[in-house]
Amino acid sequence: MTSPVQADVVVPVYADVEVTRRCLESVLANSGPALRTLIIVDDRGPEPEMPAMLEALRRRDDRVRLLQNEVNLGFVATANRGMSVRRGDVVILNSDTEVPVGWLTELVEVLHSHDRIAAVTPLSNNATLASVPTFGAGVTVDSLRDVRVDLSGLPRWTDTPTGVGFCLAMRDEVLNLIGLFDPAYGRGYNEENDWCQRARALGFSVVRANRCLVFHHGEVSFQGARAELDEHNGRRLVARYPSYLAQNADFESGPHARVAAIAVSAQVGPLKVCLDLSHLVAPAIHGTSVYGTQLARALSQVPGIALTVRATPAVVDALAPDGVSCVDAGTALEGFHVVHKPTQVYRVDELLELLDAEGHLVFTWQDLIAYRSPAALGAFERTREFRALTWAALSAAQGVVAISAVAARELLELLPTLASRLTTAPLGVDVGAAPSAEEVRRVRRERSLPARYVVHTGSDYPHKNLELLLEAWALVPRELQVDLVLAGPPSNLAGALYTSGRALPEGVRLLGELPPEDVLPTLAGASVAVLPSVYEGFGLLALEAMVCRVPIIAAGVSGLREVVGDAGVTLTSLSPQELAAAIIRVLGQPAEAARLVAAGTRRVRSFDWKTTAAETAALYQRIARSPDEASLTARAALRTLLRRP
Repeated sequence: MTSPVQADVVVPVYADVEVTRRCLESVLANSGPALRTLIIVDDRGPEPEMPAMLEALRRRDDRVRLLQNEVNLGFVATANRGMSVRRGDVVILNSDTEVPVGWLTELVEVLHSHDRIAAVTPLSNNATLASVPTFGAGVTVDSLRDVRVDLSGLPRWTDTPTGVGFCLAMRDEVLNLIGLFDPAYGRGYNEENDWCQRARALGFSVVRANRCLVFHHGEVSFQGARAELDEHNGRRLVARYPSYLAQNADFESGPHARVAAIAVSAQVGPLKVCLDLSHLVAPAIHGTSVYGTQLARALSQVPGIALTVRATPAVVDALAPDGVSCVDAGTALEGFHVVHKPTQVYRVDELLELLDAEGHLVFTWQDLIAYRSPAALGAFERTREFRALTWAALSAAQGVVAISAVAARELLELLPTLASRLTTAPLGVDVGAAPSAEEVRRVRRERSLPARYVVHTGSDYPHKNLELLLEAWALVPRELQVDLVLAGPPSNLAGALYTSGRALPEGVRLLGELPPEDVLPTLAGASVAVLPSVYEGFGLLALEAMVCRVPIIAAGVSGLREVVGDAGVTLTSLSPQELAAAIIRVLGQPAEAARLVAAGTRRVRSFDWKTTAAETAALYQRIARSPDEASLTARAALRTLLRRP
């Protein structure tokens, strides 16, 4: 049988008998076979009870070796004395700590998980870059002592610019190579940072063990002298290693720093989520706006999620009646565990701002039409840049939401490494949102709409396939006394239908972009809704038509096929003749129209925003506890590269 990895534990002792007793008792009780020797070095503190307590402990347990300084030497010399009698790897442990079961095994196993690791620091309630649940800020031991947190999903270790001296496991051969702490640091502070810089200069790594938590009371030995000692020795450290502060600042602002703090925080309190809707100029003007605002409303009701929405004033006003917490669109993305951008990113500066956010990054990538179609963004240079941005954003994201199974499959085809970070959360619809008869009459009157009309509400991008609709409309007999109504925002692409100024065929009405309050009444007043689009990540219009009890004719491709199912007529050949025949059949056969409406009424009940929000929130919680390390590395690299002039 392989013998267990072992280490000596060196505890320099100065003050506070009871705190020191708890520390030493926890080491002896909870270290198991990983403890070779507990080396206690008594630095002649002010309490006469201390030597007797330490001597009693030595007599009781043969794993204890007690060294006593003749005079007070300070932390550095005391720690060095203890390390000088080590018999292998060693852990320097402050006397104001308490260790849990298995702590030492985990530290030493991480220390030997790679031959270039020189030192390891565990997580703690109070340990700067190793602090949880708040990175860089301490909390009391009592606030975490009785809390059971699961750290198993975290990367086992994170490369850090330095260790933290309250508990530092150090590799024996590296100590032999570079020596002990520098005595120039006197009573203490920054001696461990100096040692770590010496090790890193030789190509060794210093890491944080993300699955080990050691409690730390803090400042027991120095009795409030920390600030003076830290400042004095800090100047010495920076003079020796001019890049030290820059290394730490880079780590603290990067995505690796907070993985452990986020994981613990998500288990001891609500997960702080920012839903970034700063891209929306107004609510409910198109599918992306409907998705963003409805997701915000639903997420605000999910237990365990503390939601903040970053939005423009118009969106803030729309969400205010629902009690959704909002901040201005220009607010910094700080203090959040997760930042979710529920849309694609089209600008480098926008992506860089998101990469700089403190929390884990989530995107919703609705579809790949702008990636696939050179015409979608107008100029090919924009398409070229968007393709690069798509790869960068998806590579750096901790989580990606696909709004349909079709969209998920296409994303995985584009970037197979998304598999573990991707979730499918179909959009929802408010089944009670059908407009009243009075609203329908109002819009019919104000828009001068005919008694019977076929409607398409959506933009005029090429993939919306409106040319097919116009060709089919030419085949619909005029004696049916029905008009075609087109309503939606213009794409503003060259030659696009809504802005081309070309003459429309007889019986075709162009309403332009409607205000949000007119969209559903316009849809509800129609006899048939037609969705000829050949590319949709989802097809929200189909659900809205079902809510409005309007029969649907849709292209049987992409996300539309998935959403419509058996609740509409789906086109297979995508020919004008097929579409015209479907329109004529639904208009001329009331029983067929009624069948489609009934099927839609049943089907729409399976799409609700509460489910969308629950599946999205589950992704947040999953990535908080088990972040993907490769995407963290990609995000850190992209932050650096995109910031270059």
